[in-house]
Amino acid sequence: MRYRDLNERDLIRAEPFKSQEWLRSTQKIRSTLIAQETKILRALLPLKPPASEGNVYELRTYRTRPGAASEWLEHFNAIMPVRDNYSKNVGLWQTQIGQLDEVTHMWVYRDLNDRTSVRAKLKEDREWQAFLSKGNPLLLDMKSVVLNPTPNSAMK
Repeated sequence: MRYRDLNERDLIRAEPFKSQEWLRSTQKIRSTLIAQETKILRALLPLKPPASEGNVYELRTYRTRPGAASEWLEHFNAIMPVRDNYSKNVGLWQTQIGQLDEVTHMWVYRDLNDRTSVRAKLKEDREWQAFLSKGNPLLLDMKSVVLNPTPNSAMK
């Protein structure tokens, strides 16, 4: 969700707590939750939803060694023109509140077969492999989540 600032976020997020119905419904699901996480991300590139529909998305989050996110981002930004030849980047963010030294980006694919094909081609790309040899030593962790947009999503 997007907010103008943290004050607006606080105001909007406080509203549901005024509703007894909302409080009862959250109590019912609370026992099913394993973990929750909140992050405030700063967009490093404008969000670029694709023109086509029926896509899947891969949200990749990288945690770098302390203080290494800027260096990793330099390498990543330099390789972006090469990487965009395989599939398009939809967004790039850096965590501002939450887990620090973290960068998140999102790729769009026609389907999971397209993702598999793109990943195989990247293994053969010398420039991409050179990026990995510089970028991977800066990383501590990477998480990947495949997302299927809902019918009301802007990212159809």
